[in-house]
Amino acid sequence: MEGHTYQATGNTPVGVRRLYRDSALPQVRAKRVAAYCRVSTELEQQQSSLATQMEAFNDMIARHADWQLAGIYTDEETGTSRRNRDGFNSLMADAEAGKIDIILVKSVQRFARNTVDALTATRRLKALGVSVFFERDNINTSQATSELYLTLMA
Repeated sequence: MEGHTYQATGNTPVGVRRLYRDSALPQVRAKRVAAYCRVSTELEQQQSSLATQMEAFNDMIARHADWQLAGIYTDEETGTSRRNRDGFNSLMADAEAGKIDIILVKSVQRFARNTVDALTATRRLKALGVSVFFERDNINTSQATSELYLTLMA
């Protein structure tokens, strides 16, 4: 057993000790957390809001030892259409590529302006195993009731 680290399992009977290599134990991976921030105009006040959103989410991610920053995606466009939202489209592409586990968003209105887009995107993300947390609305798509609340807020 030289040169390897071994650990005893916790559920073995008294007097019996099973040893496993550390590499055989499941590895716990940090959650890859991304944030999506959007403002609808280029006014100075909105730019301040964008910077504030980015800073708040960066701080929130840093406070969780089991979270790893996967990126902060931003748009400075209207939320009525996905077509012109390059940050949102990049976020969705990275989620589909398996680079993101959790997405943080200030509110449902920052994510999508209509119910169809909000539900379509969150359903797609949920199918990929990605949950979305809408901070202001306190909606987490990993919870069963989230779609009802999302529909009401969108």
